[in-house]
Amino acid sequence: MENKIQFANTSSVHCALQLRQMLRMWARENTSKLIEDSHSLPFLWDVQTAENKNHNKKSDAHDTLAKNYSVSAVEIEKKIWALKKQFHRDYKKLVDSKRSAVL
Repeated sequence: MENKIQFANTSSVHCALQLRQMLRMWARENTSKLIEDSHSLPFLWDVQTAENKNHNKKSDAHDTLAKNYSVSAVEIEKKIWALKKQFHRDYKKLVDSKRSAVL
């Protein structure tokens, strides 16, 4: 029983450290840099480009960005996805507010 408690405490401490690292990693400066870096790679965020369907090219780009930011490629992919979702949420709010102002 003691081993399980000790393991649980160790894993929770480990999770807390990982969370701190992740929060520190995606500070505003790093997020801004990631946006700038991915802006030069439109196939990562623009679904209308023909290259967007090329999963190998996207994977290579995620790997390159991951090396630049010292994180995993999966984390880069999730961050870009989250940024796209946040943009669409904010854009929808803006459009809806303009639409309601006109009415």
